[in-house]
Amino acid sequence: MGVWKPRHLLHDIEKPFLRLFMNYKKVQEFHRRHNAHHLEYPGQRNWVDMYVDWECSRLTKISSPRNAVEEANYRVGNGTMSYEDYCEFMRVAYKLKNIKL
Repeated sequence: MGVWKPRHLLHDIEKPFLRLFMNYKKVQEFHRRHNAHHLEYPGQRNWVDMYVDWECSRLTKISSPRNAVEEANYRVGNGTMSYEDYCEFMRVAYKLKNIKL
């Protein structure tokens, strides 16, 4: 993939500290609303970081068995990702995977 950066390893660093003050669901909601690699983020999204996050989650979470492209397909299918966001994400995914359109 060739896109690893130190920020990818530390992108959830605030979660353990927030857990001292909030329950996990609140921490998860806060993280998703304040980090550009999540669909819930209200501003400009970071599609590369989202790709890395989704690609790695299948290795770290039992509840997320899909790779990044499968996750995008799943989310657009169930309505949690807009078609416009899906198209933008897939442009980045294809570039990262060196797939020619």
